[in-house]
Amino acid sequence: MVAVSGMFAIGFIPPLAKVGNHGSANNSSTTSRQSVVFVTVTSTSPPLTSTLSIPGQDVTTTTTSVSTTTTTSPVTTTSTQTSTLTTTSLTTTTSTSTIYTGTITSTNTFTTTSTTLTTTTTTIAPPPPLTMDVTMSPGGNPTTLHAGEFFTVGITVQSTVPVSGASIYAYQVAPPDTPNIVTFYPAVPESVEPVVGTSHYTLEGTVSTGAPAGFYEVDVEISAINAHNNTSYSLTQQYIVHTVEPLSFTGYTFVTPNTQFNGTCKTESFQGVTTPIWGFQCGVNAAPMVNGTITFTVSNAANVPICVQSSFGSVSMSAFVKNSPYPFCPNGRPGVYVPASASGFEISFEVENGPNAGAQTISFTFLRSGN
Repeated sequence: MVAVSGMFAIGFIPPLAKVGNHGSANNSSTTSRQSVVFVTVTSTSPPLTSTLSIPGQDVTTTTTSVSTTTTTSPVTTTSTQTSTLTTTSLTTTTSTSTIYTGTITSTNTFTTTSTTLTTTTTTIAPPPPLTMDVTMSPGGNPTTLHAGEFFTVGITVQSTVPVSGASIYAYQVAPPDTPNIVTFYPAVPESVEPVVGTSHYTLEGTVSTGAPAGFYEVDVEISAINAHNNTSYSLTQQYIVHTVEPLSFTGYTFVTPNTQFNGTCKTESFQGVTTPIWGFQCGVNAAPMVNGTITFTVSNAANVPICVQSSFGSVSMSAFVKNSPYPFCPNGRPGVYVPASASGFEISFEVENGPNAGAQTISFTFLRSGN
């Protein structure tokens, strides 16, 4: 744990409520079991099968025919004829039935319903004696900030017991090869006195204007001692700060070029640097002892001014910043102060050629530096 020196004076909010006594409950468990049986019987009885054969037999049928003839004559004759027809027939009658072996299928379904009543008694533990909640503005974790920007840290402390020797720490956790980019105001650590209840504190943080883009861990910590039993408490909450580059050089201009002074520039890249460096190499055609003006356009995405230091290199030319009024960097340091949230801000150089005529090569470099 790394502690950053200094801290701040802080106010508090009176306690919200007293802590009440916690009750207790008895454990009890009751179990009841009921059984219900459902029985389903399915039976099938197919019809019986038998075969009956009746042998043939003779059947005799007698038919009697009566004929009556009537004639018209003086004599009336009545004749009666009787004939007998004997018919012998053999009839065989076969009756067939199919006998199925009787089968009875029984399906028994047993359903058991069990009801268990369980009573559980839970003892609620008392709340922690000390809790802390940290919010950062702008929000998010990681939170995105430009180099040079400000942020605030809100700290809410909940205490259920009287505490003593409480302090708030805020610091950047950085390996030896990582620059320390974060500072806080008021300086930390500083002693605070959380009340029994809720206390609120606020820190203001600043990301260095010289911070390289990247990810940085920032921890906020509170430590305190229970005033009753001398128990120490320490709570830490972690944030990740993602810094992004606020400056961008968008171009250059030869002001009113003419046959006496004109040229073009190209960008130069710099490898292996942590803080961005913007470079331009310019080929200039200038007559002897002729002056010209070159401007470089820069934008600042941060909501605070950024200091940009510049350098110039040439064998036969000299240059100086021509901005009017001159935007000085703080504390008398060299460079140009690029306004907050500036778009299209120009850094202007007056270039003076020496006795040499013809094509010259000059270089400009710009470096974002700390406040």
